[in-house]
Amino acid sequence: MQAFLLKHRLDGRLFLPRIFLFLNAFLYLFPFLLPSGWGLASYRRTLYTIALIHLYSIYYTHGMPKFKIEYLAQVMQDTHAPPLFLSLLLLSFKGKAYIFGLTPLLLTEGIHLLWLFTEVLTLAKPIFGKSLSARNTSLASLYTQNPQYGAISSGPARWQAIFTATMSHAITLEIAMGLFLVFELFTPWRNLFGLFLFWQYLQMRYMLDKSGEVKNKFKKLDEFFLNLTSHSKCPGVVGQAYSMLRGYMGRAVAMPDPQQQQQQQRGGGGLGRCSVM
Repeated sequence: MQAFLLKHRLDGRLFLPRIFLFLNAFLYLFPFLLPSGWGLASYRRTLYTIALIHLYSIYYTHGMPKFKIEYLAQVMQDTHAPPLFLSLLLLSFKGKAYIFGLTPLLLTEGIHLLWLFTEVLTLAKPIFGKSLSARNTSLASLYTQNPQYGAISSGPARWQAIFTATMSHAITLEIAMGLFLVFELFTPWRNLFGLFLFWQYLQMRYMLDKSGEVKNKFKKLDEFFLNLTSHSKCPGVVGQAYSMLRGYMGRAVAMPDPQQQQQQQRGGGGLGRCSVM
């Protein structure tokens, strides 16, 4: 067990902070257990804890901040960057709590906490660890949407499948949060600035996506709206509006053409667009 904890020292250090954030998340989800006003405070403490967890993780991996483009590129590609940005973004929505935004963060942190607990339990009490793994195989198959999950013999490979599924589910929930903010525009609780910032965050997620999972989610969403707006009962103006929005968003996430940038720079066309990709 000592060798395992030394190898995963970062996760060991984050164990108690993750317990603290789930305690606060529980108090937020069940505010009737606390005096009035404590629910929002617990929500914000949860987000502050998540932000500190991932800020420390980035520091642990990349060291002290450096004012260099190489350091920025490394941080932006780090898996801890999206939850850090999302938690800070949700904290910027003063006086408002969004369960849609908090859920993907709790899901990701919960799976990491479950992984560490299960691995330590297996090392300490192998019998309990094997029993727990056997009981959860059907649940994990459903969670990962992989009917062949039980055939995976390697423990690390099983957990990798769970982590991959968690990333996919978290992205779906983040997009759901973005759509919720759009629908919120038609209510008195609309948040124009929050909507703009959140879709900027989703744009960043799309452009920095290397696994293809984010792009695949947006592709499916686009296909759904195309089928919806092209339906015979859908007003033509709605289809035209979505076509314009689709074109704008496609241009917003289009990667710059290196040849065109070089031509602009040679022709004195100003500074090229900076990319950390």
